Amino acid sequence: MAEDGPIPLADAAPAGSAPPKPPRRHHWWDGYMAPLSDEERRRAIEEPGPSWTEFLLFSYLKWLLGMGFLIADSTILLTFLLPLDPFALAVTFALALYLEYLLWQYLWHRPPLQEGRRFVDPDFRSSWHHPVAYGRWTPEAKAVREGADLSPRRGPDPRDFL
Repeated sequence: MAEDGPIPLADAAPAGSAPPKPPRRHHWWDGYMAPLSDEERRRAIEEPGPSWTEFLLFSYLKWLLGMGFLIADSTILLTFLLPLDPFALAVTFALALYLEYLLWQYLWHRPPLQEGRRFVDPDFRSSWHHPVAYGRWTPEAKAVREGADLSPRRGPDPRDFL
């Protein structure tokens, strides 16, 4: 039979001392990130990356708008598939896809890469498939708003003569 009364604890800390630290828990993210050196920490603080506005306009809203397009297309598809009207489905779906394409071009169209830079053709004319020379939310639009010249060079390259 066991004696009645308190059971003595073998690992009890002496009175007045701090309790022992619990063992470190292992999380699912352990091992995914290597510890940073002091040089890497300094560079990360000096160059933190894109601003929230740049991240939002150049990356995040592309995915969000794509999901909105998917929801709109699914709604159109289900609207005309349940009562089965193939002509209305084809016309509405084609119109929706074209409007989505135009909106995407208006926001994120980038001119082609030439000589390591993106140039905007000074003779650009909008058409049914390229409504703007560069999208409103692109690095080219940001550069133009800041006063950069995106027109291609005319004549020989001055670096050839140096």
